Amino acid sequence: MRAGTVARLGFAALIGMAASPVFARTPTLSPTYPPAPVFAEPDADVAVGTGWYLRGDVSYGDDDRPKLSPLGFDHRSAGGYAAGGGVGYRFNSMLRVDVTGDYLQPIDYATQITAGGVTTRQQGSLNRYDGLVNGYLDIGTWYGVTPYVGAGLGFAVFDPSASVTVSDATGLSAIQGGSPRGSTTFAWAAMAGLSYALTDSVTVDLGYHHLDLGRFGTSVGTSSYSRNFTRDDVKFGIRYAID
Repeated sequence: MRAGTVARLGFAALIGMAASPVFARTPTLSPTYPPAPVFAEPDADVAVGTGWYLRGDVSYGDDDRPKLSPLGFDHRSAGGYAAGGGVGYRFNSMLRVDVTGDYLQPIDYATQITAGGVTTRQQGSLNRYDGLVNGYLDIGTWYGVTPYVGAGLGFAVFDPSASVTVSDATGLSAIQGGSPRGSTTFAWAAMAGLSYALTDSVTVDLGYHHLDLGRFGTSVGTSSYSRNFTRDDVKFGIRYAID
């Protein structure tokens, strides 16, 4: 075989080998970089007001509403209303505390004493208020209903107003000025009931409420009388979460 022919065959073989996949040029890979660092998100700010709520209440029940008689306060009770409101804070799912104030239905009274031909008649009304710090324990929730128990401590205000008319045997009369002195007493309460969340913000509750307003005294002529005032009623309330 001629030398020229061998040279041509060798050149063709080299061209074929260069075109073969085995000898194909390896593609250049893109450079690899480490992943970017991940920074933790800062803690979200705690919303101002979280746990705070407002409340409003109305109640009606057996109220110690004694009638003033010449022998003092009798033991008469009757239905009476009360209304109030307050602000509270929920610490967790079980414990909450609130501060409340209530206005109780006034007690109207009148009495008359006749002695030595002189008749003394006193009539007026007794306004009552209370302010309490209350603590509640929510026992648990079943089917959306949460039973609770609670107790409160605080004060009661008795604010009497009265007029005194003195008449003699001839029918002449005179009105003595001045109102009886009011007083502030220690008060306490106990309660139990059920609450139900209508929405995330609105909760209603219905329960039993016992209130002890302490002892209040007044006088008719030269006689003084005092009595401890209590009431037992059913209270309906609405709580609104501020946050």
